[in-house]
Amino acid sequence: MKTPSPAFVVSCAALAVALGGTGYAITKLPSNSVGTAQIKKDAVTGAKIKAGSVEASDLSKGVLAEASGPKGERGETGARGETGATGPAGPSGITAVGVAGTTTQVSNLTGSSTDVLALGPAAQGGSRRSTGPITVTSPSTLLINATVTLNQVSGGVGIDPIMTCAVKVDGTSLQVGTGAYATTAVVTLEASGQYVAVPITAATVVSAGTHDVVVGCAKFIGTAQVNATYATMTVTATAT
Repeated sequence: MKTPSPAFVVSCAALAVALGGTGYAITKLPSNSVGTAQIKKDAVTGAKIKAGSVEASDLSKGVLAEASGPKGERGETGARGETGATGPAGPSGITAVGVAGTTTQVSNLTGSSTDVLALGPAAQGGSRRSTGPITVTSPSTLLINATVTLNQVSGGVGIDPIMTCAVKVDGTSLQVGTGAYATTAVVTLEASGQYVAVPITAATVVSAGTHDVVVGCAKFIGTAQVNATYATMTVTATAT
C-alpha cells in the first residue's frame, strides 16, 4: 500500500478541525446570543419551565385572578332598620340620706308650731338623735317621711284637740298652711289617754348645699293637753 503524501495528511487534518469547530459552535452558544427573535413561537412550554422559578411579579396583571376563576358580584346592601324609640329614663340614684328620731317628750303642744324633731341642731338634745343636716352636691329632690306619735294626756279636761303636723325646709314652709309650717297632716284626738301615730310625707326640690328639715306640730283647735311622745324621720335625696 502506498504511503499517503504529506499534503494529503495535512488536508485531512484541516478537514477534521473544520468539522470539530462547527460541532463546538452548535453545542456551546456565546453568552447573550439568544433572544426573543431566536425563540420560535410556542417553543417554550410548561414542561420546559422549572417548577418554582416563576413568581407572581413575572406574570401579567389578571393572570392569577383568571386562574382562580371570576370574582363573584357583591350583593346589594340591605336597607337599614329604623332606630327604635328611646326608652324611659331610669330612676335617679339616691345621693344622700338623713335620719332623725327622738324619744324625748315634747309636752303641752300649743297653738304655735313646736319643733318635734329635725335633722339639724334642733335634734341634738336629750334623747333626740340625728345624722345631721343633709348635704347634696347638685340640685336634688328631698323626699321626707316622718311619723309623730301624739298623746292626749290622760285625765285632761277640755275640748278634744285637732292637731296639725307639718314640714319646713331651711325655715320655709312647703305649702300654705296653719302657722309657720305647712299643714301636711291633721288628726283629732277624741279620748283622754289616746295615742295616735301621725304619718307625714312631703317632697321639695333644693339646690346644691346643706339643708335642714324640721317637723313641727301645733294645736289647731281644742283645750285638752297634748304631748308628742315619739317621732322619727327619714329624708332621702335624689339627683334632679
